[in-house]
Amino acid sequence: MASEDLLAAVSSDPNGYVEVLQEMLAERGYYRGPVDAQLTAATIAAINDFCRDEGLQDFCKHGPLSSAGSRAIVLALGGEPQAAAEEVTETPAGEPAQISTTVAEPAQLDWVGIDRNGLSFTITPRDDGAVEIHLEGVTTAADWVNAQSAMPVPAAGGEAWTFTVRAAIPGGAPTDGVTARIASFGPNGKYLRELVPAGVPISGAASTAYTVSGTTGEGTVAVHPYLQFRYEAGVEVDVTVLVEAARIEPAT
Repeated sequence: MASEDLLAAVSSDPNGYVEVLQEMLAERGYYRGPVDAQLTAATIAAINDFCRDEGLQDFCKHGPLSSAGSRAIVLALGGEPQAAAEEVTETPAGEPAQISTTVAEPAQLDWVGIDRNGLSFTITPRDDGAVEIHLEGVTTAADWVNAQSAMPVPAAGGEAWTFTVRAAIPGGAPTDGVTARIASFGPNGKYLRELVPAGVPISGAASTAYTVSGTTGEGTVAVHPYLQFRYEAGVEVDVTVLVEAARIEPAT
């Protein structure tokens, strides 16, 4: 696939874009997981390693689905690392900011929806900085789907972290089953555990700040904030979560 076609897929077919990235990174020895079109922790770890080796961290930190990150990654994978460094400048105004451990309010994450269990995400950034996360479909099993930050945050074992999200569920159904969470990961994107096993429930049409705080365990190299949607089998889902602000930072 030509570079420009792959870049166009970032917005038109993000899962297809991720699948091609997995294939190209696997060919170069960075990715060893399944080619499943899912932006998993292992996929993100491979992208981070590739960006580090190509000297593109300043662009890739915006996330693989951002304008800056995707262009740098695609051009470098196409054998144009110098073009990537010259052509990609900064994140356009109005695009969600990258995850930062020192980000000031108002803050926002670069959200990515992981389609599965018969459900599909549509994520729409708004001009006011808020993000609409819409989930639709009919569940095929009693299971979960996640909308997560595009990039994990470097961390270590024994650290306390806090994920704060101001959100509301303005409409749709079902309006329960949504929780805010932080997961910890080890080397090579290995999932370790939840910092708060039950998560923090999000509910109601009124804008409310929710906070998840916990301490990482031994072997942690990164933490990942996300929203989880959990439903029984055969549930018709058509719900929107409005995220007005979100940030993750070391707990004080």
